[in-house]
Amino acid sequence: MIEYWILDTLEHLDPSKVCQNLPDSSEANAGDNLSVLFSKTGHDAIMDVSRLRSFLSRPMKYDAGLLFSSCAYKFQGTDGVRGLISHEQVSSRKAIQRYIQNRIISPEFLRLYAFSLGGIMDMSSMASINEIMFAEDGRDYYGGGYLKKAVMTGLREAGFNVIDIGIVPTPVLVYESVKQGCPAVMLTASHNPAEYNGLKVFIDGRKLYPDGASGEYALTHKIFHAAFSLGKKRHPVGTVREQDVRGSAHEILDAMLNRKTLVYFFSGRRVFLDTANGAYSTFAQEYLRDLGADVILSACEPGKNRINLDCGVGAIEDLGTELGHSGEGWTDVLKALHSYVPKTREKQPLAIVLDGDGDRVFLVQKDENGALRLLDGDMLAFLIVQGHKGEYKNKESKKRLLVCTVESDYAFSFAISSKNDWIVDVVCVGDRWLVDSFARHGAAQSSFVGCERTGHVIVPVPVGSSLLLTGNGMLTVLLAIQTMATGNVTFFSSGSIIRNVWRNIPLEDFARDTESWERALDVLTKCNPFSCKEILKEQEPDMMFFELSSPPKNNPIGIMFMRKSGTEPKITLTISLLQEYEKMARIFIQGTYDRLTSILSNIQPIDMEHAREQYEHCRQAGGEGLKYNCGPGDSGCKKIKGKGGR
Repeated sequence: MIEYWILDTLEHLDPSKVCQNLPDSSEANAGDNLSVLFSKTGHDAIMDVSRLRSFLSRPMKYDAGLLFSSCAYKFQGTDGVRGLISHEQVSSRKAIQRYIQNRIISPEFLRLYAFSLGGIMDMSSMASINEIMFAEDGRDYYGGGYLKKAVMTGLREAGFNVIDIGIVPTPVLVYESVKQGCPAVMLTASHNPAEYNGLKVFIDGRKLYPDGASGEYALTHKIFHAAFSLGKKRHPVGTVREQDVRGSAHEILDAMLNRKTLVYFFSGRRVFLDTANGAYSTFAQEYLRDLGADVILSACEPGKNRINLDCGVGAIEDLGTELGHSGEGWTDVLKALHSYVPKTREKQPLAIVLDGDGDRVFLVQKDENGALRLLDGDMLAFLIVQGHKGEYKNKESKKRLLVCTVESDYAFSFAISSKNDWIVDVVCVGDRWLVDSFARHGAAQSSFVGCERTGHVIVPVPVGSSLLLTGNGMLTVLLAIQTMATGNVTFFSSGSIIRNVWRNIPLEDFARDTESWERALDVLTKCNPFSCKEILKEQEPDMMFFELSSPPKNNPIGIMFMRKSGTEPKITLTISLLQEYEKMARIFIQGTYDRLTSILSNIQPIDMEHAREQYEHCRQAGGEGLKYNCGPGDSGCKKIKGKGGR
């Protein structure tokens, strides 16, 4: 069932009222009934009436599926629900409204969310299972346990018997849930600061996808129904039992690693460990010491408001990879690694940096000159691929599969694709799409590596007859180190990633086929020095994505994409390409900034002739590392001192 809501006021509308007062030339008044329009989607969903009216008011024909994905509302972003914590007790309506408007996570919102999981589980492969597993990253435990209590209440109201395994990393929760054959929920906000929290849900060891009877649109629909239709809360009927699974963290690693190689590598080596004061704080240091490492702890003391506080992956992910000898934003673990002077013949020290729930990781090396280098998710995956001894994917292609997201360094995917026995698939942001590609390609468990530059790396872990397909920071870094220990490794030459970011931009009118979309498309293609081929990414239809090639031979050299954030009013334009094309790309992205700003803020109409002249002026002016501003009426570019980019 499709329900229509004005989300600003949480007013529920009858379908017949949705199209009132639209222009006579609109899609809806041209004869398409809304129920007919969306009947083929087969969804239970909440439609954002304001957005839907904006689309239907234009005299153009829409594909029902594309219109649905653009106007249907779901609470979830790229990785479950997440927001600022409020312990205030509010009504169900208020809890929904505060999350929609300000991304506020309240106990009542999480109770509704947990309760509504029962409805989608009934439509999943786990419909007959009445148990569900719960874990957390520790931030709520040290903050008083208010949100855990709300989640437990909602799950029990839905009839679940809850298995509480306490504070463990996300990959341990998923491992145990796959092993015991039940769904799972993780109370975590990953790399975000302690004032944030949220929920990740796993069915059959997989995160939820938007579509389907047990997907995010359906879950959002059931949450609305629980909040506005059922009214009274149900009495909890499920039970809670605690289970100790602390040995599982080591069990996963032991099953996938060559212990002899790692003991040789770590024995006597100093390792600086930053677990973000999160879920891996105890498990990681125990395992490394057991391998013979001299472990120096940094941010390994969980406590109230300590998780991810100036530590962990989230605190250093924007520093780049070549950290050098000093830098603004260095965390304690980087300072400690840099200041440590190894003794003669001592093994070079390194640092391992995890995030709050343990599914992301960076490795930081120190060279003989004392300079630091950060290995992100792309680089760690590149090492894992080199040590990959898996069987071929299938008899037809005899290829193994590397999946990365659009935010990966293009030079990384280019380097992998040049290897004859690997194919590369580039997917949308979010580690769930890595797993989706694995399923679509029918890859065997030993022939798949998935990665995000932000530190998510997925390598299939056998669990009985099933597979564990989730990021595991410790497994990732130890597999990469295991390859490094052989001594016969290479690193790909990093490419260039150039971005423009527009913040506090109203996103309502920027979607496929809208006027602002078409105008931005013109700027990005007609002013571009490279050949552009637009590719529709079905998982995110409102992302403008292009493959770039270099004339005249049209050799592939990079990608370009423009996407809006799923969690804040922000739009980002990114060009990722081979290093030798950086100068042209930087001139282009600087030269189009004002034109795109005008489009996104609806300040003035686009002047394509001027935009093309603007790019030509910038190209002729040259000067890498300079900004150029061109406005209507300018005879040329105004050179501004400073570094390029905005």
